[in-house]
Amino acid sequence: MQTFIPEDLEPEILTDLIEEINELYEASEQTLIELELKPEDNELQRALFRSVHTIKGDLGLVNFSPIIPLLQHVEDLLDYLRKGQVDYTSIMSDLVLLTMDRVKQFVESVIAIGKAEYDGVLYQQLIMAITRITPENQGDHDRLLGEAVLLLNPELDQPRAQAEPDSPVETEKAPQPSEPKLSKTGVPKDISAEKRQDILFFRDLMQTIEKRSEEWVGKGDRIAKLALYVNDIAGNPIEEDQLAVACYVHDFGMAFMPLKLL
Repeated sequence: MQTFIPEDLEPEILTDLIEEINELYEASEQTLIELELKPEDNELQRALFRSVHTIKGDLGLVNFSPIIPLLQHVEDLLDYLRKGQVDYTSIMSDLVLLTMDRVKQFVESVIAIGKAEYDGVLYQQLIMAITRITPENQGDHDRLLGEAVLLLNPELDQPRAQAEPDSPVETEKAPQPSEPKLSKTGVPKDISAEKRQDILFFRDLMQTIEKRSEEWVGKGDRIAKLALYVNDIAGNPIEEDQLAVACYVHDFGMAFMPLKLL
């Protein structure tokens, strides 16, 4: 591990920095959720690129040098994305969020104790892993992105490690059902394009309604994700598309209530 001690900076500068990073992190989370639903939306791709670019620029202004090269390579990857040279995937989303987690931890440590511990060797390994992802090797992207993600969070590889037999002799086993997990959006993946558009219509409608009260923002997504998760655990007794629509329109009538009651 290495230690980074910044130049003398006004506390207000650091406070402003972490506030902007938090805002951009939240914006990026929302953008990534939208990209799960509309992975080819170039406006969303550009917005994600701008968020990472802005964070990198802010860190450059205060000379937080150890973390900047890593962000630069994530930005380069998102530059490929916004130019249509690589495709968006959920694993790319994991890479972006885990990288931004590291950035937040780095800055928060500097603010809290005046320094930050970081693994320079790990950063170099990450940079090398991301550099291998190019427009010319599309077929390898999931594997390469997965390798980069595991560098940031090795625990994500535990299920695969546990599944490997102790003996070198491979034995055939009946396929095991996947563990239910909370999805990134409230829109089911395994549905027709027509049904997806219908659900997105109701979702967009509900998002407009949610803006009436700041405490409501994101409520439809949260309810839909939780409902789909519980439904999955129960063996999917309810059709996923019907459940998603029900969740998004459930509170529609609340839009006609006085704001003071919301």
